[in-house]
Amino acid sequence: MASVKNIKSVKNTSDERTEFINRIADKSAPTIKQYLSQYDKVFTLLNKDLVKSSKNEIITAVEDTENVRTLNARKNVYNVLVMFFNGIDKDKYEAFVEKRENLR
Repeated sequence: MASVKNIKSVKNTSDERTEFINRIADKSAPTIKQYLSQYDKVFTLLNKDLVKSSKNEIITAVEDTENVRTLNARKNVYNVLVMFFNGIDKDKYEAFVEKRENLR
């Protein structure tokens, strides 16, 4: 797993990203931009679609302080992961809700 510090953002035009955009289309433009930034950060760390990544791979990437340096930034990433996995993967959704709530 690469560090954000060591790699440039991976260009992601996957169907997964497009579907996520469609799911958050009712949000304001700045909110969509922020959510996509968090999604792209995790995608870049994993270099694959989030649905193809294990819960542990995602948590390891987010918990690495080189990747997501502050608690607030980590909370924001988990919030987007909660939104992303809601209705897609119950196990990952619940794990990320718990992680997010533990940071509050």
